[in-house]
Amino acid sequence: MNTRRKGRTEPRRLVSLFAIGVILVMGSMAMAEETVKIAFYCSPDSLGMALEQAFEAEHGDVLDYIGGPWCRKLKSEQEAGDIIADVIYGAEPNFYDELELDGALHEYVSSEKANLIETYQWETRFYAIADLRYVGIVYNNTLIEADVVPTTIASLNNESWYQMSAVADATQCSSAFAMAGAMVYPNLDFGFFEAASANGALLSDRAGKLPSMVASGEAALGLAPHDPVVRLQNSAKQKGTVSPLSFVWPTDGVYVIPRPVAIISDANRPAKATAIAESFVDFILSEAGQKLAVSKGGYVAAREGMAIPALVPDELDLIQTDWDWVLENQQTIQTLFQQAMYGN
Repeated sequence: MNTRRKGRTEPRRLVSLFAIGVILVMGSMAMAEETVKIAFYCSPDSLGMALEQAFEAEHGDVLDYIGGPWCRKLKSEQEAGDIIADVIYGAEPNFYDELELDGALHEYVSSEKANLIETYQWETRFYAIADLRYVGIVYNNTLIEADVVPTTIASLNNESWYQMSAVADATQCSSAFAMAGAMVYPNLDFGFFEAASANGALLSDRAGKLPSMVASGEAALGLAPHDPVVRLQNSAKQKGTVSPLSFVWPTDGVYVIPRPVAIISDANRPAKATAIAESFVDFILSEAGQKLAVSKGGYVAAREGMAIPALVPDELDLIQTDWDWVLENQQTIQTLFQQAMYGN
């Protein structure tokens, strides 16, 4: 009886153990599928966090957002041979062109590209222009009256503003380099920067930081992209205060700095992760993503038919730049900028 009973129960125990094993394996596989995530580098935080929240509302917990001075972080990772990022969004074209030449970008053309403003439907198959920042004159309206503020970029170097103005350091910041490259195109004319140095202009290590210098009174005015001004004004409004920053659009033209989005090339990345990255790029270029670029980032959308930030007029004399030229002259631009501003 006992022997027979053992003989009948042992197979059931084996089946049960097998079933448990299958369940555990399937559970582990399911968990592995659920934890597929991609790293997303972007700034500012107001935009990066908003994009993460909106995208994950439909796709689940699939993004790891990393903000701050991510360009420097990515360059360090590239030099170490281990780029963590999957999607990068921001900076300027030259930064992406270098990555493309290095074979560091994943080839992907979003279906949303056809909805971009024609000027920004560039031929490259490795990144897309997601939004735009415009260059103008920011000033502290508690220190300077509106009727005496410079209305041209050159007049920032008037002796009236001796040791009161600021420019961004093109040797320290990707966006600052783009501003300098646009300003010296096509003749490598560094007259503005030489005059700025002679006039005692302060240097900001980041283009986006310069308006904060002006808001604090460290500088009274300076040349800056418009978007950090929008964010600082919005932040002050949310706190129930009034920002001391005002902005002037130069009458001699407004430089445009396009901000791309791209996917990093990674042969070891799971196909599902790459699919998430491509979907996320589509979202950034979609109407929903572009609305966030405007409302949370303060940028001008690259997509047709989108609203613009309140600070930006409907019509401006925009100055476009040949970014291939900037890439070809990168080292020369940095060297001449350093000579102009530092005298060496």
